[in-house]
Amino acid sequence: MKNYIPYIAICILSILFYRQCTLPGPEPKILIKEVIVKVPEIINTFDTITIFKRSNSVKIDSIYKNRYISTKDSLQRLKLYLDAIAVKEYNQNFKDSTQSIDIWTQTRGDLIAQTVKYNIFERTIKTNDTIILPNNRRTLNLGFETSTNLDLKASLLYTNRKKTIYSIGINQEKTVFIGIAIPLIK
Repeated sequence: MKNYIPYIAICILSILFYRQCTLPGPEPKILIKEVIVKVPEIINTFDTITIFKRSNSVKIDSIYKNRYISTKDSLQRLKLYLDAIAVKEYNQNFKDSTQSIDIWTQTRGDLIAQTVKYNIFERTIKTNDTIILPNNRRTLNLGFETSTNLDLKASLLYTNRKKTIYSIGINQEKTVFIGIAIPLIK
C-alpha cells in the first residue's frame, strides 16, 4: 500500500487541476466611482460682422411712410428723416446659470455691423465612471527547495483564480510531497 500513495496523490492532484481548469471564471469586479470634473471658464469674442447686402426683401412700414407723407411741417419732416438715417447702437445681454452672451448691433436703417461675445462660466460636473477590474490569473510554477543538509526538492505549483496554491514535489530520496496553501488575506 505504501508504494501506491504517490500515485494516489498524483491522481488526486490531477483531478483537482482538471476541476480548476473546467470551472467557469469568476465574474469580473465592476467598480462604479463618482468623478467630479471641473470645466474651466471659456471667454470668446467673434469678429465684428459688416453686412454689405440684405438677406431678405425690403418692406416699407406703411405707418412711418404715411407719417412722413402726412407731415406738412418741414422741420418735423427733417426730424423724421434724420431719425431714419441716424446710426443707432444696441447692446443686449442674455444671461443664465451657465453662460452670458453679449450682442452688440449697429444700424442705420439697415444693419451695419454686429458682434457677439460669450462667456461660459466655470462649473463642476458629477459623473459616474465604471471601472472593470481584471480577473485574477491562473499560474503554473516550477520551484526548487534546498535545506541545510543540501537536500534538493523540485515542486510544481498551481495557483488558481482564488489564489489557492496546490503543490506536488519530489526530493532526492524519491519522497513525493503534496500540499495546498490557502490565502489568509484576500
